Amino acid sequence: MQGFGSRTATSSEAPSLRGLRLVIHHRLTRRPMTPNNPKAARRLLGMLAVGVVAVTLGVADARSDLRARTGAVLFDGRATKMTEIHSIAIGDQRQVPALWDCLCFLNDNIRLVNNKRFGRVYSISVGAGSHNPWWNGGPRIASAEVTTRRPVRLGQWDWYADSFLVLPGFVPPDFAAVAQMNYPTITSPPLEIDFDKYGVGISRSVGYVPSVSAKAEITDSRRFYKVSDVVGKWVDFVIGVKWATNATGSIRVYTRCTACGSKSHSKVARAKRRELALRYTRDSIVTMQYGAGVMTADGKNAEGREMITIDHAGLYFGYSGTEPMPTNRLLQSGLVRASDMATAAATLR
Repeated sequence: MQGFGSRTATSSEAPSLRGLRLVIHHRLTRRPMTPNNPKAARRLLGMLAVGVVAVTLGVADARSDLRARTGAVLFDGRATKMTEIHSIAIGDQRQVPALWDCLCFLNDNIRLVNNKRFGRVYSISVGAGSHNPWWNGGPRIASAEVTTRRPVRLGQWDWYADSFLVLPGFVPPDFAAVAQMNYPTITSPPLEIDFDKYGVGISRSVGYVPSVSAKAEITDSRRFYKVSDVVGKWVDFVIGVKWATNATGSIRVYTRCTACGSKSHSKVARAKRRELALRYTRDSIVTMQYGAGVMTADGKNAEGREMITIDHAGLYFGYSGTEPMPTNRLLQSGLVRASDMATAAATLR
């Protein structure tokens, strides 16, 4: 099922601003990885493999169990796991516990707030001047994100769960990602969840990428709701991906919006609204990107080690026009990565 507004992205539909999305989204970076600096990109990924693996994966392994046991939560970024998150500027950041590898936001654009459904959620406010402390994409791009590093895990399944509620006044951008998965910083992510002018759904950029920021060999977008139909309503996503750079991958996308659709109060109607609905399923497909001297088809970096990629949560958006940048706000339960669907879905109850 393709759902509302299904489409295959074309270069004309994807603003040129998207090419800038390969920029640095983690705190180790001090200079931008732009299309004009591919050597810096390769050096950075080498640093991630050598320095990060040696120094930080001891901590990351506690959060990302590489054995992918049945029923294992590999990373739990829910707001309920945190008691404090604070980022004003480089050198003025705190988080308790130290859950995220990067607090990629300024001015406390991400805060913890109490919530009736989840207990605690992230409140995200992004507008003019909102950007990663280590990179500024310019006046037409705004962001506030948190990120975690993880191994690429080719040939294995990851199951993600997260929930989003856009607040009144949200102006759908040309592009707007609220989660980005297994991102190797080559081009637009291999998988992301979007709330943009095309609707609410997913986008994929997979296969061979000839150079940093170039268009991926395969691009695909699916939309399941109109943004205007879900304002003020929680939209749950559970997504399973078997990662592959060849046609051996798979993807499953489930969504749930209990406040959407039928207004019937019958027991059957209420039960149906509580169910996760399978919106998109594909097998024997490419689900990961590679190339550009950053990652090989077998998931290795320039030094021959398993690639370390990034999962993102938060809000990253851009507009191609000249109208004033709005401030967009949303609530997010927090990104979870698990080894199976049941474990991931259980975190949204």
